[in-house]
Amino acid sequence: MLKDLVDEAAQRLAEPGALSATLNWYRAVDDDLYVLAGEVCVPTLYIWGENDMAFGEDAAIRTKDFVKAPYQFVRLTGHAHWLPNEGEPDLQPIILAHLRAYD
Repeated sequence: MLKDLVDEAAQRLAEPGALSATLNWYRAVDDDLYVLAGEVCVPTLYIWGENDMAFGEDAAIRTKDFVKAPYQFVRLTGHAHWLPNEGEPDLQPIILAHLRAYD
């Protein structure tokens, strides 16, 4: 399954402009990876995979400090950074419940 995900990502990145666009996001961020953003004023759901190698637990938990609206933090055990690829069955009920709460 991991090989399939890698192959799929490589195929997408091989499309004209895709790799450059992907890298440009990282090029636009300062070396300390700090991105200035305003306060979030809408109900927010943060789903975090406990094995995420890109966003550590502290960063994930402290995100709530920037949200001035109802906030829910969900930790997914056994998942990493690519939640839509690897955690889809676990994500659906969480996202749907959040959307229903603020319909």
